[in-house]
Amino acid sequence: MEQYLQLVTSNNPRGWTHWLVLATVVHNNHINTTTRLLPNQILFRYNPTLNSNKVLQSHNALVESQVKMMTENCTNTIRVLNKVTDQKGPPPSQFQIKEQVWLDVSHLKLPHQKAKLTPKHLGPFKIV
Repeated sequence: MEQYLQLVTSNNPRGWTHWLVLATVVHNNHINTTTRLLPNQILFRYNPTLNSNKVLQSHNALVESQVKMMTENCTNTIRVLNKVTDQKGPPPSQFQIKEQVWLDVSHLKLPHQKAKLTPKHLGPFKIV
C-alpha cells in the first residue's frame, strides 16, 4: 500500500488521503497467497468491478480523441501490471556479479559534522 501511494502521489505527497480508497480497493483485488481468494471476495462475497467498459459517445472530436487515448492508456497499464503481477519471484536484477556500483548515501547516517560536506555517493563497490 505504501509503495502504491508513493507512486501515485509523487507529484503531490500531501494528497495521499485522496488516493487511500482507491489504493485499498486495488490492494483488496489481489489474490491472497494463504486463502487463495481476493480479500474483496471474503469481505463482500463478490468481486466489485473497478472500471466500467461503457464509454459515452460525444460529438466533439477532441473529447473523442482524449477518451480513445485514455482507454488505450488504461488497457496498456492493465496489461503491464498483469504482466508484472504474473512474474514469479523477485524482479530481475539490473546489476550483474563483478560489476562495480556506487552507493547512494542519502539515507545513511554518516559521522560528518556538516551535511553539506557529506559525500553524496560512496564507492565504487564490486558486486559479489
